[in-house]
Amino acid sequence: MFRISEILSQHTSDVRGVACLDDNTFASVSRDKTSILWTREGSSFKSDKCLISHNGYVNSVTFIKHQGKDYLVTGGSDKLIYVWDISDLTSPRYTISKHKDNVCTLSRGTNGTFCSGSWDKTAVIWENFSVKYTLTGHQSAVWAVIELDDGSVLTGSADKSIVRWREGKKVQSYMGHEDCVRSLKALSRDSFVSAANDGSLMIWNLNGDCLAKLYGHESFVYSISLLSTGEIVSSAEDRTVRIWKDNDNVQTIILPATSLWCTDTMPNGDIICGTSDSKVYIFSKNENRLGDTSTIKHFNELNAAFTESKKTKSSLNTENLPGPERLLTPGLKDQQVLMIKEGSDVIAYQWDLVGNEWIKVGTVTDAVGQERKQLFEGKEYDYVFSVDLEDGKPVKKLPYNVSENPYTAAQRFIEKSDISPTYLDEIANFIIKNSEGVSLGSNNENVDPFTGKNRYIPSEVYPKEDPVATKVKFSGIKGYVLMNTGNPSAIFSKILELNSKLKDESPSLALSDSEIKSVEKISSILSNPSVNFGKMSFSLKEIIKGASTWPLDYRFPFLDLLRLITSKDIGSHIFENEILNGGSLNSFIESTSQLGSISNETSAMTPMYQVRATMVMRMLTNLLTHSYGQIELVASSERIFEQCNQIQSKSPNKNLSLAISSFYINFSAFIYSYKSSPKALHSSLSAERIDSISLLLFESVSGWIGSIFSSKMKTSSASYDQTEIEILNRLVTVIGQFVLIDKRRYTEFLNSNNVISLIKGFSQNTDLNELSSVLALLD
Repeated sequence: MFRISEILSQHTSDVRGVACLDDNTFASVSRDKTSILWTREGSSFKSDKCLISHNGYVNSVTFIKHQGKDYLVTGGSDKLIYVWDISDLTSPRYTISKHKDNVCTLSRGTNGTFCSGSWDKTAVIWENFSVKYTLTGHQSAVWAVIELDDGSVLTGSADKSIVRWREGKKVQSYMGHEDCVRSLKALSRDSFVSAANDGSLMIWNLNGDCLAKLYGHESFVYSISLLSTGEIVSSAEDRTVRIWKDNDNVQTIILPATSLWCTDTMPNGDIICGTSDSKVYIFSKNENRLGDTSTIKHFNELNAAFTESKKTKSSLNTENLPGPERLLTPGLKDQQVLMIKEGSDVIAYQWDLVGNEWIKVGTVTDAVGQERKQLFEGKEYDYVFSVDLEDGKPVKKLPYNVSENPYTAAQRFIEKSDISPTYLDEIANFIIKNSEGVSLGSNNENVDPFTGKNRYIPSEVYPKEDPVATKVKFSGIKGYVLMNTGNPSAIFSKILELNSKLKDESPSLALSDSEIKSVEKISSILSNPSVNFGKMSFSLKEIIKGASTWPLDYRFPFLDLLRLITSKDIGSHIFENEILNGGSLNSFIESTSQLGSISNETSAMTPMYQVRATMVMRMLTNLLTHSYGQIELVASSERIFEQCNQIQSKSPNKNLSLAISSFYINFSAFIYSYKSSPKALHSSLSAERIDSISLLLFESVSGWIGSIFSSKMKTSSASYDQTEIEILNRLVTVIGQFVLIDKRRYTEFLNSNNVISLIKGFSQNTDLNELSSVLALLD
């Protein structure tokens, strides 16, 4: 049986391809933009060379022999193929630019040839590093291509078909898979095996007959390879590598990663596997090459930790799961996950310590389903929406990756669907609204203390797999971010709970029954999206009372109601007289949330301080969508930016960081609109005042970028976690907005503060469309 031999951890993102040269040498390529050549030293492999040339994810790799010399070939999302001379890896020997999209597969051919497949729906056969044949005819991406011993070529595509080609012409089709074909491997001169997203492996003869269909995997099968003894090795999205002998699954190896992207085998019979946890795993049957005690222990611990945090439905004994009555018992720790059986479903709840309640985070299916991408025309997307444009007409598919600007995806959809560009804002807002959600088992700080829902705004990034390469010119922030997602009834329930406590703790502060009814009325109005809030009769007196007189740690539900209220157009009269009570915005912020309590350098932010600050920043973000809010924020901006700077210096959590960056995005969008048409927007605001505020905002944003990079340099870390990438991407977007306003002024400031070089350094560690378009402005 195969057991763990080694775990190699030099990559910093998904390992998308592995290829073996011999028993002592193999290569791995990754989404971290690097290719690593590994060589055996003694009993273990060491990183011999780390190759950096691709300007994007490196997704495919193979070795070839040409004129007696060994070459390493790599392909990436930058559409390029690099060929490296193994004897001299200082720079690529050849750079090949032929494909028009991501080069997703490479394979060794015969007599020095090699094959490439791409998202551009073509495969290319290369001889002497020049095009021999270009194979066109597939309707979607070509995920697999191999050359057979007789010189014919097989291609597998996202259009679910396999095609055999001879001398560049199509000679045979093989239909049988029900989803994208991901991998092909020759078994003999007249048979081959294929793997697909339908979870199956199929064995074929060249005449087109399916000889066997192998089932066992529970999700997409990404890669297949062959052992010298004839067994088939497959890896999939179900955490497993499976070994098949005589059409039977004779061994299943479970790994501590969801996506097992690639496999290859060595002549000595060892198996190499690259995974989504950025590691390369090597498995062996040979006793002399098995991992030592510490390696085996580490592998088992990784697996145990993964199983603990990402349960699958099949692993749960649903008969013994508690029912809904268990939700009456408080959780033991923040973000504790609890599985509840409700009828025939298993529902996941997460304990929210701040809200003191269980929040439903989804129906449990399996860990794979929480992270699986959807495929559309052979490419992988986070979302593929069905859009019904007209009664009686077929629905249109709208693909979207969270790593791209919603407006870019909307524009692409408009152009492809041939519909009016006037729908741009409506489609983009649809994407923003419907791309919200949480992932079960993730460390998700971006959660409301009431609803458990994520907020997404343009440029929020969750980098998981290859985004669709769409490089566009940065054209400014389109519209405003509106933070209006929430559950008013849950907020009201929290107010009732806290009010009950106050009746015992401080009766004079508790709301009376009539006051509670007034708050309930507001909650009911907010719960009905069809109600015109501005035309309703209501009073905010009780909400302001709770937000300003209750104990500080009890005020957050009132602040969250105010956040929802300010997402509506309530009019300047209500805002100025009921919310501000005739005072200033700064006075309101201090009386309700006391954000100034961390003004001294030694004071730290408590969890409840960060909750209050988050609610306030979300409210300010919404206020910037209204003219009366814009005027008040212009008047109060110095103090607000000062408090934001103080918070930024104390490592705010993700919720608070996202709220502040959303506020910055809306403020920069307002300034851009004012600069474009000052008289139409606010004739009462002076250009000098706007210029002064612009510089304050710009300094806050650029300073925050610098502080994040400084902290990285202090820890000698070159990698960025998801939260840092999300925040930096938003901040860079704001930088781009200011450069559009006055390129000379703000570029000079950026250069004098070394921010441009920092941003360019950041680009070496990420692959974000918005970032590249902003960098183009700065050049």
